[in-house]
Amino acid sequence: DELFHFCILKWMMQRELPVYRYDSPYVRGFLESSAREQPELLCRYYQHRGRWTEACDAYLALARRPRPQGAAAAQPQRDSEERLVLLQSAALCARMPGSGRRIEPIVQAIEEEMRRQRAALQQNF
Repeated sequence: DELFHFCILKWMMQRELPVYRYDSPYVRGFLESSAREQPELLCRYYQHRGRWTEACDAYLALARRPRPQGAAAAQPQRDSEERLVLLQSAALCARMPGSGRRIEPIVQAIEEEMRRQRAALQQNF
């Protein structure tokens, strides 16, 4: 029963348990509906199940998404670090056999993000 599974999954999220590891036919739908709250869980779901193409694409989409409106600009370094981690996760998935994704554009995006971080650090000194 879908409602029962959603209740279990919501309970797991509240306790910060790895929802993406739960073996249920409803977990993907739950994660897709919960993507606004914790979007990285869907990425981890794909990665945990060895769905490298989807995981790579999900990590890239998350890394490229714009900041939410009204988000404080007080933590640009943190945002940049989070993007870097997401890009690195995408690169890891792209390297997996059968992913069908090229690593070069992801590595280029990582290098660009690192250049932005260095430039931001130099401005602060």
